[in-house]
Amino acid sequence: MDIRTPLGQSALLLLLSCILGFGSNLVRTEKSIPWIAEELAVVESVDTESDAPILAAISIDQAKSFYDDGVLFGHEECISHGNNI
Repeated sequence: MDIRTPLGQSALLLLLSCILGFGSNLVRTEKSIPWIAEELAVVESVDTESDAPILAAISIDQAKSFYDDGVLFGHEECISHGNNI
């Protein structure tokens, strides 16, 4: 592939960044990004009085209860697709 063309330069930049990213993830084992995310456990109860953010899976019934009570929470599908709530 000719690296003098814009397409060749883009391919080379993409290849080098992938190699650098994978290499740094393999070398830095204590802070590396996991290849497969761990599934979150569904929590039974959530303290809605605290202002501290938490990352937990909630059931549909809990989400409906939070919505009815005016508790701010982010739904995974909205967050992963870039939609704002």
